[in-house]
Amino acid sequence: MNRNHIPRQPDSCSVSPTEGIWEATPPAPDCDAPRIFCGSRLIGFASNSDMPRDEKEANARLMAAAPELLRALVQLLAEAENLRESYSDAREFDGWDAVEEEPCFALAREAIAKALPPNAELRRAADEI
Repeated sequence: MNRNHIPRQPDSCSVSPTEGIWEATPPAPDCDAPRIFCGSRLIGFASNSDMPRDEKEANARLMAAAPELLRALVQLLAEAENLRESYSDAREFDGWDAVEEEPCFALAREAIAKALPPNAELRRAADEI
């Protein structure tokens, strides 16, 4: 079994994003930056003075979706790895070569690692993110 899965910082010094549903909202009247909230808590702004408003709003929506996208990607990667391993085991049992891993697996791992703290150790439990 491939154990090179999901990076994560050890529990003793784990840093997690703000828990809850993140939402992108329009700029406040005195500001040109769309805001990202978790409930009533301000998480951040999507702003750059040189950036068109529609681009700022698109960036805010992406930032607001990031926690759910990360959770979904971790779960999809784990499921895809399990299916690939099962399929490879069945092929090897029938005398065929194992199925090689698709490049998208590495892309998914890289994106997950980018979202987690540096020097994170490997882990598999998707529900801990």
